[in-house]
Amino acid sequence: MDRPAIEALDLSPLWLADAAEDGPWQEIPAGLHAFRLVVPFALGVGDPSNVYLFNRDNQWLMVDAGADHEPSGAVLKRFFAEHGVTGRNLTVFFTHMHEDHSWLVDCVPEGSVAYVHRHGVESREPGRQQEIQEEFREMLEAGGVPHDQALVYQEDNRERTRLPEGRLCVRPLKGGERLQLLGMTWQVIFSPGHSPNHLLLLQPETGLLFSGDVVLADRTPSVELTEFGTSGMGQYLQTLDDLERLRVRMVLPGHGDSASKSQVNEWIARIRSRKLARVEAVRCTMREHPGLDLYHVAWMRLGCQDEAQWLGKPHFQRYFALLETAVVMGYVGETEAGA
Repeated sequence: MDRPAIEALDLSPLWLADAAEDGPWQEIPAGLHAFRLVVPFALGVGDPSNVYLFNRDNQWLMVDAGADHEPSGAVLKRFFAEHGVTGRNLTVFFTHMHEDHSWLVDCVPEGSVAYVHRHGVESREPGRQQEIQEEFREMLEAGGVPHDQALVYQEDNRERTRLPEGRLCVRPLKGGERLQLLGMTWQVIFSPGHSPNHLLLLQPETGLLFSGDVVLADRTPSVELTEFGTSGMGQYLQTLDDLERLRVRMVLPGHGDSASKSQVNEWIARIRSRKLARVEAVRCTMREHPGLDLYHVAWMRLGCQDEAQWLGKPHFQRYFALLETAVVMGYVGETEAGA
């Protein structure tokens, strides 16, 4: 990837192209300027993530804080210095606290207001974070994963970012709030599934939506377990339904380029179809092989015939296969128990 740079984000072409969709809409507010920093992962793992910066009347809104990439952090700090962005005029909104959306939080000026789902704060407390990882390891071992492998996957599952204590004015959210930002009213929408602490940020009059990782153009977002040991799949499918019904004009995702609502509805249909196909595949496997544990169902999902083939798969492919298989098996059990 080329050297990172913060570039102006032109909202007008998409605004004009979708002018009739679910209208009428208000026009782009006068004096609203948008920028985007695309942040790659330092190790080249995963898709580059977006940091959005919106300015109006010297008030700034930053949405998400990017991945672990030191050159991007330097670019962000320089931008703040050159544009007079300080803790007095910057508000940060986190769609969720996965580290590819929160790593550069230490670059945010001291005293800035930071909005984040309360779970994103509570779950990052050192004691609670350790409890979560131990519960995750115990769940893997109960599903037949050998202890030595479970210890490694436990570290893969660990979230390494947290909001720096005392530096930011942290304001926890739960969804349903209305925020006054950039002279406009925004709606906070709880959207769990990809993460238990995922939020959408919608400006309803203009139809502008920051969507985080709920839907993406070219891949299917992962789904997490909840802290309570239940599957997040039901929550995620409900989130997709809610987004499909939402009156929106322009979507700014956590990865990739902006899109119209009609484009996003196509993404939703594709993602829902893939998720439900995986559910049915796991459901069939569980019926054909009663009592088969998580470890072996995950093998079969990757087409492995034995442990040697499984261990020959890339490490993170195995981790995500176990994570999603646990989510899907949990969802199958929940839906069949409720049938």
